[in-house]
Amino acid sequence: EQPTAIIVVMVNEMSKGIPVYFAVACAFSWLLGLIAFVVDAPPLARTGLYALYMLGPALGAIAAQRVRGEPVLSTLGVRLEPNRWYLVAWLAPPVYAFVAGAVSLAFPGVTPAFDFSGFLERIASGLTPEQLEQATTKLHAMPPLALVALLLVQALVAGISINALFAFGEELGWRGFLFVRRVPPIVVGIAWGLWHAPIILQGHNYPQHPVVGVLWMTM
Repeated sequence: EQPTAIIVVMVNEMSKGIPVYFAVACAFSWLLGLIAFVVDAPPLARTGLYALYMLGPALGAIAAQRVRGEPVLSTLGVRLEPNRWYLVAWLAPPVYAFVAGAVSLAFPGVTPAFDFSGFLERIASGLTPEQLEQATTKLHAMPPLALVALLLVQALVAGISINALFAFGEELGWRGFLFVRRVPPIVVGIAWGLWHAPIILQGHNYPQHPVVGVLWMTM
């Protein structure tokens, strides 16, 4: 009887506020995704909508906490206590990116693009033809190592500033509210992947494979 009672308590605890979290997080973010699709927003406006999209989980967590009558930040473990893991979290993503690039070369049909044609293709949707031509000229005029170093510095600076601000909108929900509620990680992962679906279907993350991208993101 004791294990059954524990399971019942856990289920009851997990259910408190979780429907509110998902309802608010998805409603807010999916509405922005729908707006971006319906109005066919220009690249800069679309980027802004996608940035605001990331705030949905934070709003969901705040709404769920208020429904539960609990404070938000302290209950969800939000605090600033600098430690060595801050440095690891800051420097690890570039390492992952280089490793992912190296692993990709092991697959058939994948070749390195030292002319940065892949990068140009990636940013093309956010530039006018004239801007793309200027960017192409400037990129080809730079030594590849210098360009990689420049992109790396830009990524590291953005990672702890503007990117961190909007990414916090996601983390307060996925790694804050749901973690405290002890929601199984596989459930969080599936919900996280599907929450991204509206913008992935519009070409974000996987521009060449928007439909398969939803499945891949969820996996």
